[in-house]
Amino acid sequence: MNDLKEIRSYAYESSQIYKETMKHWHDRHINQCEFQEGDLVLLFNSRLKLFPGTFKVHGSRLKHYLVGDPIEEKVSYNLPDVVFP
Repeated sequence: MNDLKEIRSYAYESSQIYKETMKHWHDRHINQCEFQEGDLVLLFNSRLKLFPGTFKVHGSRLKHYLVGDPIEEKVSYNLPDVVFP
């Protein structure tokens, strides 16, 4: 009976160590974004209903909108004609 308790205790400790390691890895890879009033942002929410006035959204639904220089060089490809039998 003591062996079973030891095995359960070891399994519990191992799972706790695994969870802590995964949480640390996950937290390290989260991008922290800070938004200021007036920033241009992209909002993702396909079900959001816009109401007149102001509204609040969770920061995970926002991404910074970076306005850059337009691409001046256009790329075009000529594809060969393909005949299907």
